[in-house]
This record gives sequence, C-alpha cells and structure tokens, in this order.
Amino acid sequence: MDLASKRFLGSNGILRPYSTAYKIYRHSGVILCMCVTRESQYLLTGSEDTTVIVWDLHTLAIKTKILEHIAPVLCVAAIVNRSLVISGGEDSAVIVTSLVHAMEITDDNVFLVTLQTENELHVRTFITGTHLH
Repeated sequence: MDLASKRFLGSNGILRPYSTAYKIYRHSGVILCMCVTRESQYLLTGSEDTTVIVWDLHTLAIKTKILEHIAPVLCVAAIVNRSLVISGGEDSAVIVTSLVHAMEITDDNVFLVTLQTENELHVRTFITGTHLH
C-alpha cells in the first residue's frame, strides 16, 4: 500500500498521512457497523457473521461477544451510563443486552432477570432498575 492510500483529511482541512495503530481480528464475516462509546472505553462491532463484539479499547481484548442475532448485524449502539448494548439485525430483531452481565433483556423490555450467584435469581424492572425479587 502506498503512502497516498493512507492519507486522511485532518480537522484543519489538510491531508495528512496516518499509519495503522492496530489490527484486531475476531469476526468470521465482514464488519457491517461499528461505534465507539462516548468515553472511548469500548468499540462495538456488528458483523455479517451475526455477532456483536464489545472490545475494550484500553486492552484491545474482547469484553463480550453477543450471539443473539440469527442474521447479519446492521447497526450497534451503546448506552454506557445504563450499561446497555443495542443492536439491530437483518433478522428484524432489536436486541438489548446488558454490557455488565452480557445478558439479553426481555423482549418486552419490562424485566431484567439475572443469575447473580449460584441459585440466586434477581428480577428488576428495566426502566427504573427497581429490585422485585
């Protein structure tokens, strides 16, 4: 690859050469969408392979891999202050997953059910987080 193919427009409007900082591979298909969280803590990637990967940008390690879609993932977003990952797929599904526990939120978005420790089930309301059980 020649230098001309590595030029990007800087914030001042001047083209500058940049080198690749990192290349990370974990998807088995083409990456179709990505986003970086506001605090630049995580990178979310959605792929043709039907997965969403949440990358820790400080360590470049996979924080979690979301396997809920049955078709390519077309869009991803994060609500970090609520610890949520939202993804939309070609399967017409919108999946809301807890970033902390990597669990899918109920389809009706009413309850979050978690297994905290062995045989300890917790139920919380999704909107307020109120502990119900």
